[in-house]
Amino acid sequence: MLDFSRLFQSFGQSSHNVKLALIWTLFETGSASVRSGAILSAYIYLCTGSNSTVGYVQGITGIAQMVAALPAGWMADKYRRDYILKGAAALGAIAGASLAITLLYKLPVNVLFGACALLGTYTGFNNAPLEALFADCIPRGKSSLYTTKAIVNSMASGLGPVVSVVLFAFLGNRWEQASLS
Repeated sequence: MLDFSRLFQSFGQSSHNVKLALIWTLFETGSASVRSGAILSAYIYLCTGSNSTVGYVQGITGIAQMVAALPAGWMADKYRRDYILKGAAALGAIAGASLAITLLYKLPVNVLFGACALLGTYTGFNNAPLEALFADCIPRGKSSLYTTKAIVNSMASGLGPVVSVVLFAFLGNRWEQASLS
């Protein structure tokens, strides 16, 4: 059985960067779980009437992430990781705002593609430096923090499906733009 008191104790004794990485993982993985779930795909389908567009949106996000991951990994080995993460966070804020504005104002699909490409680029630039910085900050003999991070990641991954269930419970099983937005 999971000992939460031990989990919180190891969190409390961790360095600033380890705490930030765990908190960031919780929120980033949770938000990724929500935006990659059924609700966003259904919303895109209802706005465009095209399954292909749903696939292209998911595809462009993944391709941008893959393309950004290689230079991000190289930069994480060559430059200060915290600076790369700050740049990635700024890009993530721009990408998130772009996606929100695009969906809120029902902008054309090419704008949605751009917002999702920015989102993928952000993710690519976030992951490698975050993992490298986390590894740098783990003291010898404290490998259990990797387990803690895995637990946080797994729990946050379940957030999207939980949000979907809660929304459908309150709004009903209506697949309309108004209820999905």
